Amino acid sequence: MGRPNSVFNEREQTEFHVCKAVEDNPYMQSRKSNIIEFQSAQVESTDLNEIIEEDKRYGTFQPKNGSYYTYRVLNEDEEITNKQVLKSIAYSYRRISLRTNLKFRRARDGEYADFRIEFRTVETDPEKELKSSTLMYHYYPIHSSTNRLRGLCVINKNYYWTSTGGSLDMHYIDPEHYPTPNSGYGGKTYDLDQVYTHEVLHGLGLPHSKESGNVMSPNYGIMAEWMSDEDIARIQAKYGSRNISESRIKRWLKWLKIASER
Repeated sequence: MGRPNSVFNEREQTEFHVCKAVEDNPYMQSRKSNIIEFQSAQVESTDLNEIIEEDKRYGTFQPKNGSYYTYRVLNEDEEITNKQVLKSIAYSYRRISLRTNLKFRRARDGEYADFRIEFRTVETDPEKELKSSTLMYHYYPIHSSTNRLRGLCVINKNYYWTSTGGSLDMHYIDPEHYPTPNSGYGGKTYDLDQVYTHEVLHGLGLPHSKESGNVMSPNYGIMAEWMSDEDIARIQAKYGSRNISESRIKRWLKWLKIASER
């Protein structure tokens, strides 16, 4: 994100674009009500047909095995369990697979992973894309399966991630400054599956929408948690739609919304 746009095609790529979810202030200064912006390429139009045409510039991301995407969480965070992380990531993929023919499976030991999710700090990020105000970043489609940035999503360990994004007593978020439990101050946590869904859609080739109410909206405060009609039409234009009844999708979504808030 923040880099100039370029056209992705079958020629060798020499420039790789990244989307970052960025807070308006460094996390350690204020954890209660910061606005999150997503720094990335954005479509110019608000007309759906024109948006879909603009989306073509960013290409598609194809699984190496030709059939389904594999993913791997490379490490753990201190505050959210690995089980919770895997659940959030799987639920993000489920939101997409309900509307498309795309399939996502956790990579087995020794198997190539198309999508890799890693928790890092500013100091441990070799790409130097992670700043103190960056929550998460993800690269746009990269063709070469040997490129180490392909399918990479980096999550900032210095933020408090949950599967719901709800409020939490500040003692658990910042025990140094709030040493007593039940401090009376509520702190913000960040919804891992909501932010990751936004980021992985970049990984599949969608830039930002200009409008509010979409998963691909450019600001956390105006983005939807669940894919809008615009989001669905854009991802289906790239990858096709799933042959499933709308009533069945609604039943799955009802279950998914309940499960993701647990």
